[in-house]
Amino acid sequence: MIALVTDSTAYLTREDAQALGVRVIPQTYTVNGKSFPEQFSGENGPYASFLTNRSISTEQCSVAAFSAAFRELSEKGFDVLCLVLSSKLSGASSSAQKAAQSLSSGKIQVVDSETTAGALRFLLKKARELSFSGLSLQEVANACKEARCRVGVTFSVKSLDPLRRSGRLSLVRRSVSTILNLRPVLYLKNGAVNSLGTARGGRDLIHRLLDSVPAGVKALTVHHSGDVSAVDGLLAGLRQKFPRVPLVIRELGPVLGIHIGTETIAVAWEE
Repeated sequence: MIALVTDSTAYLTREDAQALGVRVIPQTYTVNGKSFPEQFSGENGPYASFLTNRSISTEQCSVAAFSAAFRELSEKGFDVLCLVLSSKLSGASSSAQKAAQSLSSGKIQVVDSETTAGALRFLLKKARELSFSGLSLQEVANACKEARCRVGVTFSVKSLDPLRRSGRLSLVRRSVSTILNLRPVLYLKNGAVNSLGTARGGRDLIHRLLDSVPAGVKALTVHHSGDVSAVDGLLAGLRQKFPRVPLVIRELGPVLGIHIGTETIAVAWEE
């Protein structure tokens, strides 16, 4: 049997994690010198209220946290597949790799998802489905790597300043601005943040996000953080465009919030 491990930026609910049998290793964030583990989606309280505080930071999942989880699961007889957020966004993948190497076990595989949030959740669901089909650990890991090109995330933020401070912008021009009611529209490609341009006002933003979702998707997730007035419009647009596609809503959490800021709206999909 294959056990799944991920980090908290998959933003699973507690029920999601239980249904998929996923062990979630929390990322850590610090506010005014006090550290907190990130919780399941919807369990982090009113975290948007402190995202504008300059005395905030994040800390990647530690090698020790992954080692403890891998060791416990291995001792219970599980093979372990660890899927974590993009290595271009966090060092969690490196921590997991070091933990797996320290245990010298051929029954632990770590896969860089090259994504995060809802797209990472879709890869976890894919891994669980494949694990029930009788494939080996290596075969499931290889299939997840191949599936990375069939999931995606597009999102918009109120300001690019948090992303610029965190160094997580890739090909986004410094001229992309939020002045004059313009909002940047961004997406993840090969694990890095890139630009799709800007949207002027809420209606244009919804259209841009809707247009970014390819035809033929089989699952959708809408993410939000803070007061985002466009959420209802995006949900309505997705339900109209993809009436038969399962759609869930998941709140983002403080770790991504610290790096991308307030009033974030996102759509993740699986082709």
